[in-house]
Amino acid sequence: ARLIVAATDVNHYGLHFAVAAFAQDQTAWLAWYGRHDNGGHGIVPESCPEQEAKRRMFEALVSHGQAMATMPLTRAGQPVRIGLWLIDAGYMPDVVRRYAEGPGRTLGVPLLAARGYGFDKYRPTPKNCIGAPREGCHLAESPISGRFIAFNADYWREVSQRAWLGTPNAPGSVSLYEGRHAEFAEQICREKLREKLQGQYGPVWRWATAPGWHDYGDAMTMLYVASAWSGIGTIAAMSKRRPVRERRQSKVPAGSFGQVRL
Repeated sequence: ARLIVAATDVNHYGLHFAVAAFAQDQTAWLAWYGRHDNGGHGIVPESCPEQEAKRRMFEALVSHGQAMATMPLTRAGQPVRIGLWLIDAGYMPDVVRRYAEGPGRTLGVPLLAARGYGFDKYRPTPKNCIGAPREGCHLAESPISGRFIAFNADYWREVSQRAWLGTPNAPGSVSLYEGRHAEFAEQICREKLREKLQGQYGPVWRWATAPGWHDYGDAMTMLYVASAWSGIGTIAAMSKRRPVRERRQSKVPAGSFGQVRL
């Protein structure tokens, strides 16, 4: 693996997170996942005042961030550091921004907020892009969220789900460590791609979503966005084409019938 990335999906009932290692050819190994909540209860209780709800979520992010910074993963006996951590900014974006610009900056882990958009709403244009867009994602900015990674959720959800169909360690596959993963698997499988069409402005995805949480699936999607933002993606994994040599034509006087050398 060349890079380790992390992603956290934010909701009032808990923070679902996942950590994975990626090779340059987009082969992935899920190393750690879990849910950070209030001892099995939701972070924000029902009918909680807005100010209190934001305080609770901020404190949950602080506690969660401390655990991420001391992630119990090692390689050859040495601690492994996260190369990029994405936090979902679709819920309480102002709180996520305050955390990312405050306590999150002191963890020693590169951190960015992220927000997914459906295929019909994701439109990277020069007006809303900061710098050049990357594969299915770009850097954006808003008054509430500040700077964040905007991404095509449908595109990357399909990529992350198809990776499970590969044989472990096959190029572009994703595999999971040994153990029981019933809840994780159920959440991944609750969003099923029913149809993919080619519309007038690009691909159109049709999903069937079963009742229940699918936050681990959202975290997996963001892992792939984090890897793409870091230079590992579906496009980057393709073999590079040989550069085409520039063809220079020698000047031939008008009216001449001599050969042209290329």
